[in-house]
Amino acid sequence: MDVEDPNAPDFWRALCPELTVSDGGPVVRNVAGTTFVSPDVATLQKRLGAHGYFTVQPPLPPVASDRDAGPADSVVSETLERLARAVLKLKEVGWPSTFLLVYDEVWELQRELVTPLMTAVTGNLPNFDTLAIMVDPKHGGAGFTPHRDRQPPNVAASFRPDGSPKYSTAWLALRDVTPENSCMYFIPREADPGYIAGDGTGPNDDMLRDALSTKARYQDIRAVPLQAGGATFFTHRLIHWGSRALDTCCDPRIAITFAYSDPSFEAPALEGADATSPEFVLRLGLAAGQMLIYHERFEPSLERLAVYNEMFKAVSERFSQPYRRKVNLDFVASVKDAEARAEHHHAESSSLHMDEGHDLIDVAADAMLDAVLEGYGEFEDDYDDEHTGGLSHDEENFTAEETATVDTTTLSNPPNKKRRVEETALCE
Repeated sequence: MDVEDPNAPDFWRALCPELTVSDGGPVVRNVAGTTFVSPDVATLQKRLGAHGYFTVQPPLPPVASDRDAGPADSVVSETLERLARAVLKLKEVGWPSTFLLVYDEVWELQRELVTPLMTAVTGNLPNFDTLAIMVDPKHGGAGFTPHRDRQPPNVAASFRPDGSPKYSTAWLALRDVTPENSCMYFIPREADPGYIAGDGTGPNDDMLRDALSTKARYQDIRAVPLQAGGATFFTHRLIHWGSRALDTCCDPRIAITFAYSDPSFEAPALEGADATSPEFVLRLGLAAGQMLIYHERFEPSLERLAVYNEMFKAVSERFSQPYRRKVNLDFVASVKDAEARAEHHHAESSSLHMDEGHDLIDVAADAMLDAVLEGYGEFEDDYDDEHTGGLSHDEENFTAEETATVDTTTLSNPPNKKRRVEETALCE
């Protein structure tokens, strides 16, 4: 039993013993047959087409959290609460929330609860662009700034002739999500001139200024609070963001996002049997790959980038070529960004010695060569590229004092790794 090596299932089992980590594919069957409380599929399709999103209610009543006495109301709500507690534990020991993907229960929720409804409404299939996300009100947390999930060169072609989107996202609340702890906000399709026409076509050459061109247009913004177990489903063209939480609100916002696509629009990260029931090493590799792809939003250290890269490389050949290429390209960009941040802070923000830093640059150069050999290409979103300060007050943000107290034993070097050190963990 190896509880000190993050590359071993026992490490994650010991970290969150309430949850299950199968060596092979996920095996838990806690929520089989469960469905959201929602209107019929035709009604949901109409709402998605008209507004760019719809919401569904929790399948069962929520469970009392650790703060309240009371028995679990259902197996489903108990599963949601266990996952929420696991996110808090991951934060406590310095791992990003997205490493929740190693646990079977995440995949069961997607397979049994989310995928049947998403596929029925949109026809899209899982593409594994998945994140677990948290906003901590105690540290001034906030969600992502306004963005669209995808910016295809031909927007109209990213919808089918019947109007259904070729890319869509399900945002599942693990605990109650309110305006106070950072719920999602949407600009619906009918209020967004760039939704189909594309951005840069309006008079202001800016999606927000075009959509919110007058004071009255601000009244079109929709807040989307959710009960634990509720979800919102939306298309790749919907402008959305998370608000800043009130520091007087005690409950973190905790959720999981599952992305779906038509393979002709965006190939999934995993295919075949691996996509049906990914074994532990693939779940770990996916979590690491996601942290590299979303490096601009989370700003991982050079040390943690090395960890993520090694985790992904161990199984990279089992991921689809487009996803592998994307991870390699973003790993290169992430090293450049982390180097710039370290130089800006006079290298005090990183414990890497110069020779170690140069070792990582060499690894990044190899990754770039791999990406070039496989063909250049990226998935485009429009998250604020000018955002240079990271998510300094965003989800899973630690104060400097908390970062200094991260338990480094949970990041200990396995025999085949060079380094494993603490990091300020940030998620959406």
